Amino acid sequence: MRLSKLVFYLCTGILLVPSLVLAHPDSGPMASRTSASPTPHATPSARPTPQPHDATDLGPKSTPSPAQFCTNLTSVTGEISSNTTGRFGQLKTDFGQRAGNVRTGMQGIGQKIQSANSQADTQRQAQFAALLAKAVTPEQKAAIMTFETAVDQAIATDRTAVTAADQTFEQGLLAAINDRQASLQTAAANYKTAVATALAAATASCGAGASPQDVRTSLQSALQAARTTLQTALTNANKIGPNVSTLETTRQSAVQAANGVLKTAIKQALATFKATLGPEPTPSPGPSPTP
Repeated sequence: MRLSKLVFYLCTGILLVPSLVLAHPDSGPMASRTSASPTPHATPSARPTPQPHDATDLGPKSTPSPAQFCTNLTSVTGEISSNTTGRFGQLKTDFGQRAGNVRTGMQGIGQKIQSANSQADTQRQAQFAALLAKAVTPEQKAAIMTFETAVDQAIATDRTAVTAADQTFEQGLLAAINDRQASLQTAAANYKTAVATALAAATASCGAGASPQDVRTSLQSALQAARTTLQTALTNANKIGPNVSTLETTRQSAVQAANGVLKTAIKQALATFKATLGPEPTPSPGPSPTP
């Protein structure tokens, strides 16, 4: 194979990267890594996006019947308090799991990217070795080694930029989740306090001899008000969706910029390489056949 043709195949493989790294997130994990061409990096394509917990499930579902209300209030109060505390504890557990899922998901993607980068490096080194084997003069060998160094540096710079973009995305996603969870935790804590206050007021009213019907009605109103306040707080809480969309757009722009730098660097290295080698000699025609 001629030296120029081998260089063409090598550079074609390297310059395929930008079209592969920008695969849409919906294309599946590591979808941009299916090409056999050497690719210095890939896009996190299976990003974990947690869904908000329905904190409205924290509250009690019913109150005792009117006639036996004060008689049963002690046991029912314990049950309502226990249920509310249990749901509140589950909410905190879910919050911790979401952040853990994000970190685990990003780590898994990072490991796949690292593996794909390693395979790409192996392929590229083999291609340069084949190119070097075709060199004839010391000048050609030196030019190939200089070209390889320039390509390796360009790819390393590209990977560094993409890694930074991925880290920024992960940190932004975790921050968005934490903001959302902080709002939910505050709303849930306020709701839990309101429920406890309502139950304590009902118990005190029963102890003071108030009508069970009146106590029950007041408790129902207080619990409903607490639930309405909770639902309003959840509606007003920061939504994670728009934040994730902005983070994805920012990362995509950073990757596109890195790809542009990579393309330019490879093209410049190739131009320098060709200029160093000079034009390949044109084979002279053989002797004309004797009739």
